[in-house]
Amino acid sequence: MNDLEAITGLSGDAITYVDTLFGGMPPPCPAFEITGVHALNQGSRRMCIYRVSAQAPLNLAWHLTLYLPSPLPQNGCPVLLSPDGCWPHVITPDAIDAVLAQGVALAFFDRLQLAHDRTDGQRSGPIYSVWPEASWGAVSAWAWGLRQTVQALRSLAEVNAHQIAVIGHSRGGKAALLAGASDPDIVLTVSHNSGCAGAASFQVRGAEAETLTQLQAAFPHWLGTDCQASVARERIEAMDNTALLQSLGGRHVCVLQAEDDLWANPAGTHHAVARLRMDWTAQGWGEHLTHITRTGGHAMGSIDWSRAAQALTRILRR
Repeated sequence: MNDLEAITGLSGDAITYVDTLFGGMPPPCPAFEITGVHALNQGSRRMCIYRVSAQAPLNLAWHLTLYLPSPLPQNGCPVLLSPDGCWPHVITPDAIDAVLAQGVALAFFDRLQLAHDRTDGQRSGPIYSVWPEASWGAVSAWAWGLRQTVQALRSLAEVNAHQIAVIGHSRGGKAALLAGASDPDIVLTVSHNSGCAGAASFQVRGAEAETLTQLQAAFPHWLGTDCQASVARERIEAMDNTALLQSLGGRHVCVLQAEDDLWANPAGTHHAVARLRMDWTAQGWGEHLTHITRTGGHAMGSIDWSRAAQALTRILRR
């Protein structure tokens, strides 16, 4: 068993895919602590802010915000967890309302507290201070943050430890898919307009869709260092994203896609989902895959949040 297999539980082509495209993943933290730092009752909801600390030798910490509906279910609340807390245009008051209206809690953290997203494409941030020679990119660091935060949420009495889903928009959606594929404790993975290196096929691409070469040129820090070489990108495109999506088998996936978001390759997303649905149906998992489309562009709105929360509640009713 190689290190990446031990870290992620992935195997075969999925190991090659994650290693080549994302540069692998950071190892899990040996211990963590979650500490409440603020709470506020707001009528039909409760807001809680926590500090999640990965203990020595990592010495990493980030803040987690959790909105809970009131009253809480007796056995704890299902949760949607997002790494997109750095984007106020994604985590909006309407988004919070939309999720809570479904009886689902919304948790989020700022992924930039782990790995920065610099316009100059340089790798930086606290996680690179711990592993300065790391080959993995920011998508892996953000996925690592999702995985560790899931474990932190599982320790809270207000949360149902078996009903935690991860969700991400755009680059956050890439991280959510990687986290979901590598963590069996995540019951549902939701990606929204995740495009290239996300839910979209590399092999079926609309004329205006982003290519892997374009992504590497604009955001080299998102990907592994191997992707600096064209031969590595060609290897990934030849493999396509099948192995990663197949690694989610047995759990649940919801792919949200805007048909007018051409850069995020809706044609490629349709293709990848249809291929996955065929395979999963043959294995008896057809109902585990949800694909929801809408008109409109890239932005994530309250309707998208509502549909994600509904996808989680549908799972819990089965």
